[in-house]
Amino acid sequence: MIAEALDDLCRELLLPHHCYYDSLEELLLYNTLQCLAANAGVRVPPSLSMASVNELVHMAGRVLPVAHMQQFNEYARELAKRMPSTAPINFPPMIGLAHDDMPEAEHAAALYLQHGTGSIWTAVRHVITLLPFKAVKRQHQDQPQSQFSAGAYGHRSFCGLCQNTNLFGSALRLINMFICSLRPELHWTTIVITVDNVAGLHTDKQNAPFCSLVVGLSHHSRGRLWISKRPGFSCLGPGRHQPMEGYWLDVAARAFLLPTYSHPHLTEPAEEGNRFVLIAYVIGQYESLRRQHVEELLSYGFSLPGRIANTAAEAVEIVD
Repeated sequence: MIAEALDDLCRELLLPHHCYYDSLEELLLYNTLQCLAANAGVRVPPSLSMASVNELVHMAGRVLPVAHMQQFNEYARELAKRMPSTAPINFPPMIGLAHDDMPEAEHAAALYLQHGTGSIWTAVRHVITLLPFKAVKRQHQDQPQSQFSAGAYGHRSFCGLCQNTNLFGSALRLINMFICSLRPELHWTTIVITVDNVAGLHTDKQNAPFCSLVVGLSHHSRGRLWISKRPGFSCLGPGRHQPMEGYWLDVAARAFLLPTYSHPHLTEPAEEGNRFVLIAYVIGQYESLRRQHVEELLSYGFSLPGRIANTAAEAVEIVD
């Protein structure tokens, strides 16, 4: 559902109600834990920005003195009474049973799919924290940044599937179901998840001309994204750039549909908590993907644009 159109292309999307209330309960408990910890003179780890309700309660028991813990427990009990209840969500069909040889994130995702129902917000965030992130440096970044990529890749005239794609099929089914719940008509071939990403002004010029979905998964502070109101880098002559107008967007636990392929944008550092952001987009070379790769992407829950998806759809079999 569209919550707010910032302009003709930039839009904020409402989280589905079951995700919103799970996120809200986490945020309120996270803020309470931070305040009580600060009052007690103890620090909480930045990773708690991705903690579930149960993990926050567990951490409170580890770091808070007894009196502060009693305050936290009383607040948590009252909050649980007042939060609207949400029904479990049906997860996608499983690919296969979980086994010990799987990577940790894939094993956790496979168990969620085996169980069949639950909180998609909690499941996706849990699985994402277990993914094998690696340091990648882009032209618009001063130093390497932690990220995880899966789906299709495109580099000049080459395209194919990222190495992680077939290793994390169950995880991708969960993540892509979550993406679809935010914007059912969205097309995407690729997901990238970043941690504490800081990027200078740039455009995603290698992407196809489709808006990207940008979702903040963590309860961090600051770490905003700025995007220009207009496409391209305005210039009045050699060395004379016209100041750009744009939007500062707080992406913490929020979702946006943005024309990053054409509109310059940047990100600022987060100040409290790790900043996890999920990005879904279409590679520029998507029409050159082999049919086999298209079928694999569709089986993992990606949604490819029009003709290329339609030609392969009949050949895709989802294992139930």
